[in-house]
Amino acid sequence: MPQNASYRVLFGPEWRASWKTRWTDELTAGFLRFFLLPRVESESEEARWVFCFACDTSELPGRFHVLSRSEDGLLFGRIER
Repeated sequence: MPQNASYRVLFGPEWRASWKTRWTDELTAGFLRFFLLPRVESESEEARWVFCFACDTSELPGRFHVLSRSEDGLLFGRIER
């Protein structure tokens, strides 16, 4: 991910319904904000880089290209338009 990129952090209903809590969501997003500096978190659909925690990628604008996948439902990728 380029240093000047913006990214989105999305949590799907399955992630929220599991053992994970809102506190965990905020901790995760906060860690990413620090770890990914100088990149900027955004809520805009214009952000092409996405961390998807068990979210529905079919709802993303454009084609979601998965670059990394974990066993617990985390996907990291880029939206191609």
